[in-house]
Amino acid sequence: MPRSAVPPRAIALLAILTLVWGTNWPLFPLAVREVSVWTFRAVGLGGAGILPIAVEGEESIRIAQDRLIYWRSVGAKASPTVERLLAQTAAKSA
Repeated sequence: MPRSAVPPRAIALLAILTLVWGTNWPLFPLAVREVSVWTFRAVGLGGAGILPIAVEGEESIRIAQDRLIYWRSVGAKASPTVERLLAQTAAKSA
């Protein structure tokens, strides 16, 4: 099967994630001097939960049909979640 190219946007998002993740531990001692550990973690987790939803919203599922046909032909079984998503995609396209 041919490899798909990685979109430039995905590379940029990975670079941003790497920088943010890498600065977490060096900046943590500085942050807890000003606020409590629990407040810092609550703000961090809240932002981590809300930010992806605010930035992207819902992303559609993309499954190459030839791959799906191949894996089913060799006996692979999809999880209930994947089956539900496939059914939703089929209903939207119908």
